[in-house]
Amino acid sequence: MLRSLIGLTLLLNATCLFAADYPIHPLCINDLIESLKSEETSPIDLDACNQEHAEKVPNIRILEDSLTVSVDEEDGSWQGYRSKKNIGTDTIKTIKLNSNTEALSLLRFVNTGGTGVFSSTLWIKIKTLKTGGRTAEMILSLPFGDRCNDGHPEIITDFPEDPIISVAATPFRLLNPDDMHPWRMTSISMLLEFPAGSYSTSELTKFFEEYDIPRPFNNYLPYGDIDNGAASCEGRIDRAYRFSQEVMEPETILVSINNSSEIVFSKNNELNDCLTNWLHTTIQEDGQVVSDKKVTFSIEKWREALKVLKKTCPAGKGAKEK
Repeated sequence: MLRSLIGLTLLLNATCLFAADYPIHPLCINDLIESLKSEETSPIDLDACNQEHAEKVPNIRILEDSLTVSVDEEDGSWQGYRSKKNIGTDTIKTIKLNSNTEALSLLRFVNTGGTGVFSSTLWIKIKTLKTGGRTAEMILSLPFGDRCNDGHPEIITDFPEDPIISVAATPFRLLNPDDMHPWRMTSISMLLEFPAGSYSTSELTKFFEEYDIPRPFNNYLPYGDIDNGAASCEGRIDRAYRFSQEVMEPETILVSINNSSEIVFSKNNELNDCLTNWLHTTIQEDGQVVSDKKVTFSIEKWREALKVLKKTCPAGKGAKEK
């Protein structure tokens, strides 16, 4: 797979290939994702798959700079994707690999019937055969989260360069920018482990160690100490994927803060006041004001600011190092 990724970093050009009817049916993406689970992935017959799902007509929405394709299920769930399009046309941008092969760069969204919208970024290779048919093959799937919990991804830089992906951030994630742990799932596990909702520091520390859970910044627990709600989008984290250097772990490079309203970090008024004062000072001293609604920090500046925070505000009572 990594060779395929590096191959994409050759001389590539964005071009038009598909009209607004849609390049790939959203349900065909499920087949491609399933193919990743096998030891040897193989392409699917794209035209046959599109035809197989043709009765479930996708909803197509054409925006100024993008195009969305989605399908609704009878149980209320839905799934689909968004892709950039050529300005002034209704055709999706693709990445040309060679004379008969292009790649699609998609943002995928899945709703299972509730309020959650889980997202991922996909790169799919489309090959036109000599017979005139087409095949599709998944190059890479990067899963993200649910809405403000590391969801709402945006592709800032695409191939041929190493991609940079921006995702939404809750107040808790802003304090843990280098951490990609799924804290929402951990909070559910904690409810099962401690159904009464109470635990000692030693019990929580043992739980973290047993399940290899990273200790959060300054021992602030998500939800309990710091807001981590899926509707609490208070900034964004930009991460670079250095595939050309054969590095699979993403590198955090930028933190953006919503500056249009006061961020509520915590229900604990004393802690929230301390964090708010720290953020105001940090914005004034180190922030790059992009607009009246957005302030950005290089990750180096933000890490330094977090060191100041650790000395300024009281620590949480979460799991601690022994």
